[in-house]
Amino acid sequence: MRRVRPTALLYGLLLGMASQAMAAAPAPVRSLEYGEALFYFFQQDYLNAGVRLMAAQQRRRLGTHDQDADLLLGGLQLAYGMHDVAARTFDRVLDAAATPAARDRAWHALARLAYRRGDWQRANQALGRISVSDPQQAAKTALLSGLVALAQQQPGRGVAVLQQGYGLQAGVRDPYLEYNLAIALIRTGKSQEAVALLDGLGQRQVEYEEAATIRDHANLAAAFALLQSGAPQEAQRFFGRVRLTGTVSNLALLGSGWAAVEAGSYAQALTPWRELMRRTPRDAPVLEALIAVPFVHLQLDENARAARVYEQAVEIYQEERNALTEAIAETDDPEWLLQVGLLTRSSLSGGGAGFEHHWLPRLIASNTFQEAWKNYRDLLQLEQSLSRWQQSLNAYQTMLTERKARFDLVVPQIEKRLAGLDPNELHERRKALQTALLDVIETRAVWRLATAAEKGIQREIEALAARVEKLSPSSEKAAFADRVRRLQGLHYWQVHAAFPQRRWQATRAVDELDAPLAQMGKRIGTLRGARAFARLRIGDLEERIHRAQTRIVQYRPRLAQTLVRQRERVKQLAQRELTAQQAQIDSYLLQARYALAQLYDRAQDRGGAQ
Repeated sequence: MRRVRPTALLYGLLLGMASQAMAAAPAPVRSLEYGEALFYFFQQDYLNAGVRLMAAQQRRRLGTHDQDADLLLGGLQLAYGMHDVAARTFDRVLDAAATPAARDRAWHALARLAYRRGDWQRANQALGRISVSDPQQAAKTALLSGLVALAQQQPGRGVAVLQQGYGLQAGVRDPYLEYNLAIALIRTGKSQEAVALLDGLGQRQVEYEEAATIRDHANLAAAFALLQSGAPQEAQRFFGRVRLTGTVSNLALLGSGWAAVEAGSYAQALTPWRELMRRTPRDAPVLEALIAVPFVHLQLDENARAARVYEQAVEIYQEERNALTEAIAETDDPEWLLQVGLLTRSSLSGGGAGFEHHWLPRLIASNTFQEAWKNYRDLLQLEQSLSRWQQSLNAYQTMLTERKARFDLVVPQIEKRLAGLDPNELHERRKALQTALLDVIETRAVWRLATAAEKGIQREIEALAARVEKLSPSSEKAAFADRVRRLQGLHYWQVHAAFPQRRWQATRAVDELDAPLAQMGKRIGTLRGARAFARLRIGDLEERIHRAQTRIVQYRPRLAQTLVRQRERVKQLAQRELTAQQAQIDSYLLQARYALAQLYDRAQDRGGAQ
């Protein structure tokens, strides 16, 4: 019987992987619009995040976050594959950056852009423009430089730059940099140094899931490096550190079994592989374990058990093959993505997929398919957004029509009231009051500032004096006349005593007319300007709404055609990936059936011999 060997997946999966994650320290947000865009960004609703960023930029509402917004917008454009537009966005940041730190961030973003596009030359040029005066920025630059070197198949240069970044770290170590340095060391044949580095990373205390996942990857990479270098027993120690509930637990269980096989401990290999067999057959390591376990039973001369496991494997492989055949047939349905759960209402609003079919994780694990699926999902989200925006524009048009009707109703009334106001006439009246007051002050005409009551009393005194004057001459007339004169003098004295205060109050009242008169003139001018501006504003809004509606009408047919093409591409990629998975299962199925047939032949030969 042919001996089963570890697949190339085990030796190449992690050793060929480089981590691109680079965390950035959060900065305080001082703009409501920028904070809103960040909210959608962290919800993974990139379309709405980009729309709000561009709207805030157009309205100049980002404040001190202009450069941060450009960097974020460039990243979103990059995520959507708009590489040329993203490059122009980053170039704009470089032109506007006033501080070296801002320019370094922009050059770093451009280098990441070139790295993702596979433009290694431009990535290196951008990295060379970074001043690296800040240690934290220098470490990030070293990490990205190392990734570029590894992508260029230059592990020696990758080791050099990553070691430089490793030496710049102070205090908290960057696990991404350490992991990539270890991968670079493995590629240069320095497995011992790499394992030592991964050993420290694999035992580090962590407080969050992402760090725990990195730790699992580090232990797994060290284990595979040791397994490949012929140290299976040492590899077992690292395999044992990987969490059984982690994302790479299946690989760790499969690798642990092969390490036991390489060490000659066949019975020990059954423990991790049996645990693996209890898991749902949706991952390549689980499928491989189905054929590896009976191989171990054969090595232990447990032919009956091997036959039973082979029969179980044949049954599972056949079920998986049938499921994949049905899945391939389902892809011919235009709505198959919605039916199988790859697209849901939540996924179109920024959430994840449902994964209702167990083969979907293996399908979406393909980077090419995942990118095509994301693009299709984004196109569907864009289609929904265009429909929503078109409805909003119709509502805006209705609101604008109502506002215009209201404006046409109110403006004539305002114009009528404005026609009745003559600022020049009011200013002339104010001048007349000023002149009259100056005459009162110069002539000391106290009675002109007297109150109505005082003037009434004065008229009564004058009438009383006239009556006394009409009396016949007598001693009583003289007494009455004297009393009336004293009354007149007393009243005049009272009015005269109040004159200074009344003069001050009148002067102040006249002076206070200046402010409301000036304010009235400004308000009349503002009102007339607002009336003209409102007419222009309504016309401008009507033009903008019409222009936006026209663009949406023009975009929708193009979007529909793009959706059809992208759906076809997703279908082709899905069929290709599912067919490849089916071919792998066919290979396992063929091996299991062949081994089972050999076991039956041996059993029959032994029975015939007896």
